Amino acid sequence: MNHKLNDNRRHCDVLLIHPPWFRLQDSSLIPYPAGPCSVAAVLEAAGLDALVWNGDFVPEGPLSIGGTNILKTDELVLAHDKYLARLNDHDDPIWYEVLEIIEITSPKVVGISVYSASFKSAANIATIIKEKHPDIAIVFGGVHASIAPEDCLSVCSAVDVVMVGEAECSSAVLFSALLPGKKSPPDMARIKGIAYRENGTVVRTEPAEVVKDLDTIPFPARHLLIDLEKMPPHAHQALYGFRGCPFNCIFCGSFNVFGRKPRMRSAEKMVEEIEFVHQLYGTRYFYICDDIFLLHRERALKFCSLLKEKKLNVYYSIQTRGEMMDEGLLAQLKATGCQHLAIGVEVGDEEIRKLIKKGNTVDDIRRAARMIRQAGLRMVGFFMFGFPWETKEQMLKTADLMEEINPCISFPYIVTPAPGTELLDIAQNMGLVDPHVDLSSFSHISPKMGISANVSESERKQLIDGILERFAQHNRKSLRYDFFRRPGFYLAAARDVGITSSCSSLLKYLNTIVQ
Repeated sequence: MNHKLNDNRRHCDVLLIHPPWFRLQDSSLIPYPAGPCSVAAVLEAAGLDALVWNGDFVPEGPLSIGGTNILKTDELVLAHDKYLARLNDHDDPIWYEVLEIIEITSPKVVGISVYSASFKSAANIATIIKEKHPDIAIVFGGVHASIAPEDCLSVCSAVDVVMVGEAECSSAVLFSALLPGKKSPPDMARIKGIAYRENGTVVRTEPAEVVKDLDTIPFPARHLLIDLEKMPPHAHQALYGFRGCPFNCIFCGSFNVFGRKPRMRSAEKMVEEIEFVHQLYGTRYFYICDDIFLLHRERALKFCSLLKEKKLNVYYSIQTRGEMMDEGLLAQLKATGCQHLAIGVEVGDEEIRKLIKKGNTVDDIRRAARMIRQAGLRMVGFFMFGFPWETKEQMLKTADLMEEINPCISFPYIVTPAPGTELLDIAQNMGLVDPHVDLSSFSHISPKMGISANVSESERKQLIDGILERFAQHNRKSLRYDFFRRPGFYLAAARDVGITSSCSSLLKYLNTIVQ
C-alpha cells in the first residue's frame, strides 16, 4: 500500500459522495468520510476505478471539534435557519460545485452516503446530477438508506438503487453491474442487499451478508479522496474497528445496519493502520471511533501492548461506556498515549436513564469520572436533553451532573428521534412528532427538536439557550486550564489540523483555547 499524495481531480468510473451538511451551516467536516472511503477501498480491490468527494470539507475551513464549536455550543443551533435556506436554494453555489465535480470526474455511477439529517442534501445532489446527466446511475447507501430504502426511492425519483445494510459485501457486484457497456441489462434480483424499482414497484432483494471478519476489509481508501493534497493530517485521524452494539439505548439506530452482535477488528489491524497513516500522512493524534472500545478488555490490552512495541510518537482517544474500566486498564491506556475517554453520559436523572434504556447508572458515571481523573487521563462527556418525559428540573440535573463530574470537554446535544429508533416510535405514539415531518429538522443541533411533553414550546428556547451557555462556559474554563497542563498535546493537535505553518493561524488557535 504505497499510496502517493497526488491530485485526484480526474476521470473515474465510480464517484462516491459524502453530501454537504456542516458546510451548509458555515462549518466544516475535515475528517475523511468513513463509509464512502471503506466502499472505495473494496471497489479498488475489485479492480474498479473509484474516487471519493467529501462535500463537507473546506480547505482552511472553520476550526471545530465534533462538527461544532465547543466554546460556543449554540453555534450550529443559531445557524439552523441559514442551513434550511441554503438547503432549499438550488442556486446556492454549493450545488454548482456538485456539477463541477461531476464534470471533472465524469463518473459512470455515483454513490451517495445518506444519514437521516443529510437526506435532503443527498436528494438535492441526486436530482441535480440526474437532470444534467440522466445516463449516470445513482445509488444511495448508508444508515438512512438502510432504514428506509422504500422512502428513498419514492421521495427521490433520481435514485436508481438503494443499498441496504453493510455495503462492503455487495458494493463491488452492484457497481460493476451498473457500469455501461454490458451486453444485457444487469439482473438486479440476483444482487443481495439492494432495493430498486421494477414496473413502478419497489423490490427488495435477499439481505446481504454482514462482514463477519472485519480484518478482511481493506483500510479506508483515504488516498482516493478528491483534494487529498489540501487535507491536513487531522483529516486521516479516525479509526473504525467495531460493529454491532449489544445495548438497547432507545435513541440509537445503528443496529439497523450493523446488528446487535459485536464484531471487532483485531488489535493488530488497528495498530497497523495507525502506523500506516502516521507514516504516510504524518498524523499524530488518532480518534478511535469504536462505540465501546473497552467492551473486550483483552483486545484493548493487546492494542496497548502492540502500540508500546511500535514506539510510535502518537496520541489517541477512545470511546467507551462508564462502567467498562478498571485501574490496570486505564494505566495501560495512559502509558501508550491515550488522552481522552469519551463517554455517553446522556442524562443526570435515574428515572430518565431507565426510560431511555441506557443500561448503567449515574453512580457508574461518577465512578468513571473519578477513575479517569486519578489515572491522569481526561474525560469527554456526551449529554442529551429533551427526552419525551423530561421536565425542566430533570434537564437541569443533566447540566448539574456535567459540572459535578467536570469533563475536560462536554458536548450537549438536543434529543433527536431519528428514523429507525425506538425513540421515534415513542415520540410519534405520544403525538410529539409528526410522522411526515421534514427530515431536514432531524438533527441534534436543530432547535425544532427537544420533544419533551413537559416543557412548553415558549419555555423551551430559553431553557435550551441557558443549558448550552452553561456547557460553553464550562468548556472555555476547562480547556484554558488543560492547555497549560498539556501544551505538547495541543501543539501536536494544532499541527495535525494544519495551522502551525501560519503564525497568524497558530496565534488564533492558541487565543481560542486560552481566552
